[in-house]
Amino acid sequence: MTNIGEPIPRGVADVAHNFVGVPRQEVNLRHEYARLRKQVKLLRRRVEKLGVIPTKPRTARYAVGAIVALGVVGLVAGLMRNRRVF
Repeated sequence: MTNIGEPIPRGVADVAHNFVGVPRQEVNLRHEYARLRKQVKLLRRRVEKLGVIPTKPRTARYAVGAIVALGVVGLVAGLMRNRRVF
């Protein structure tokens, strides 16, 4: 057993339970995956700013928004046509 106050690399000295060592460390895969995604996103932005790769187009979001808007306009027009408001 080690003396109290001596550094233990990545370890724990629990005097109440007479335990000295490294406790089990569970890996949270969701947390690790999210952290890696964030790192990749930041690296991609850096590379895009340097001009090495072209910026990622964000047309998919606009396309979905345009389709939804056209659908709503079509629905309103169809409902208005049946009521003969125009």
